[in-house]
Amino acid sequence: GWEAAWDDYSQCQRLAAHSKETQVAALRLAFDEDLRRFLREGVIAVRPQADMADIVAAVKRYIRRQRNPLLDRIAFYNRRQQRGESFDAYYTSLKELFASCDFHDM
Repeated sequence: GWEAAWDDYSQCQRLAAHSKETQVAALRLAFDEDLRRFLREGVIAVRPQADMADIVAAVKRYIRRQRNPLLDRIAFYNRRQQRGESFDAYYTSLKELFASCDFHDM
């Protein structure tokens, strides 16, 4: 998803070698206008001194709260291995769906 794409971009741009301010600015530029506004207006709360990891964690929490775990569970229970899909790809998909189901809250 978006987090893996961001990690790849960050690595390709060697952002770890840059200042925290530059890293955070690059991350904000990668977000769409809605997410940037949510960060500016405090809809997604982050400390002023937050680094990239803090901001990514806050965005993940925000996105997770916007989803309905019941719909995620339906997707998990209905997921079937597709014709030609490798077991590894199927298993990875199941693990991703499982992570979004919030089964620990049951």
